[in-house]
Amino acid sequence: MTGIKLRFWMWITSVVRRGSSSLLFLEKLIKNEFPGNMKLFAIVLLAMVGSALGGVVTFERCGGVGTLTQLRVEDCEGSTCRLNPGTPYVAEGDLIPSSASSQLHLKVTTTYFTGEVTIIDTNLDNSSVQPGQTYTIRFTIVPNDVLAGSTLPIRATISDVATARVEICAHFQVFVNFP
Repeated sequence: MTGIKLRFWMWITSVVRRGSSSLLFLEKLIKNEFPGNMKLFAIVLLAMVGSALGGVVTFERCGGVGTLTQLRVEDCEGSTCRLNPGTPYVAEGDLIPSSASSQLHLKVTTTYFTGEVTIIDTNLDNSSVQPGQTYTIRFTIVPNDVLAGSTLPIRATISDVATARVEICAHFQVFVNFP
């Protein structure tokens, strides 16, 4: 990668446990425990929250003993995300770990020309997880215009810090638009 400095960032903003409060809200909605107008408001609110982030992105597993149930990227859905250089895109992944971990590690890479480029390689703060529960990892992607016109595979690996056991490995495609 002679002379090219790639700046394709991902920032981790949170690891969130899907708590019982959201499930309780959905349960009440399904059981018709909201009055008529409140139920309509709740359905519209859920639709807005779900669509605010973006669509479900097609991904392929590349290993790991846990389960990635869904990957969402802002303003994107389907098999290839079309991203504009310099624009931040929020991405979320829902995962179910296979075993307990006191801390998780996230590594995200891509292949540019013939070399692997590390986008992020970090331990996740406050990322203690328990098996069988669903957790959401949220991060932001900001592609650089150096990558314009390129289709790139993005590979994300989530592992246990203490044992290096890979919980999740998944990859998806992005195309970086011309500015």
